[in-house]
Amino acid sequence: MADAKDLKSAPFMTEFGAEGDNRSATESLDWILKEADNSFVSWAYWQFKPFHDITTASNDIEGFYFKDGSLQSDKVDALSRVYAQAIAGTPKKMHYEHKTKVFQLEYTTTKALTGQSTEIFVGPYHSSSFKVEAKPE
Repeated sequence: MADAKDLKSAPFMTEFGAEGDNRSATESLDWILKEADNSFVSWAYWQFKPFHDITTASNDIEGFYFKDGSLQSDKVDALSRVYAQAIAGTPKKMHYEHKTKVFQLEYTTTKALTGQSTEIFVGPYHSSSFKVEAKPE
C-alpha cells in the first residue's frame, strides 16, 4: 500500500493463493480476499490452469481444475465474490462474507453526482437469487 501511495497508483495484488481445493485453502483465500476488500485492492489469482510453467510443472493443485479436468469447485466458490465495480462517491467499507454470501458496501456522497452510478458485480455463483437493500444515513 505504501508503494502504491508513493507511486500515486492503484494497488493490485497478483500471484497469490497457489492453494489446493480443501477447507484450509478456502479459509486462507477468504482471509486474504477480506483483507483486499478492507483496503479496496483489486486482485488476480495465481493460476487458471497449468500451462507447462516451470514454476508449477509438478503441481496440479494450484489452478481451477484437477488433473482429470473436473473443476475445483470449493476453491472457485471461495474466489467468486460479489464486489463493487464502480462507486458513485467515496468508499468507506466493502465486505463480502463467503459463508453467508452477504455483501455490504458503505460509501458517502457529498452532492448529487450526475451521470455516475454504483455498480455491484454479482457473478454466476450468486446470480440465481439475490436481494439489494439501500439505506441512506
